[in-house]
Amino acid sequence: SNPETIQYELDATYQHQMSSNTYPTFQDEPSKQQLILGRLTKNEKAERALIKHLTKDKDTFLNYYQKIVPEDFTNSYLKRIFSYLYDYYSKNDYYTISDMMQYIESNELREVLIELDQYHLNDEPYENEIEDYIQKIGRAH
Repeated sequence: SNPETIQYELDATYQHQMSSNTYPTFQDEPSKQQLILGRLTKNEKAERALIKHLTKDKDTFLNYYQKIVPEDFTNSYLKRIFSYLYDYYSKNDYYTISDMMQYIESNELREVLIELDQYHLNDEPYENEIEDYIQKIGRAH
């Protein structure tokens, strides 16, 4: 078969994979399909959303961090990221994943940071959204 046909078949296969799979599959990295933050409890979802909002904006972090202690987090990765954020924002005004990576030595935690970066959430928190998350995670333990 000629190159065009092969390319066409590849495209068709790729399209099919994209539609049948929420995450694109990377043939050479089968392990990556298993997200570290893959299956989360309701509480961990609140923790993830809270951390995501805190990475978006230093002011948001400064407004809320005193209402949260690391022990509020049931997810150990998110707990550690919260602690790193405190350190990070004491020296930086804006969050960028590349700068944050320099604070983190664990490859697994870096993976979580990347997952967090790719996790989509409304850009601006809704009214009371962050307070709701804080209440939720504070009651969890």
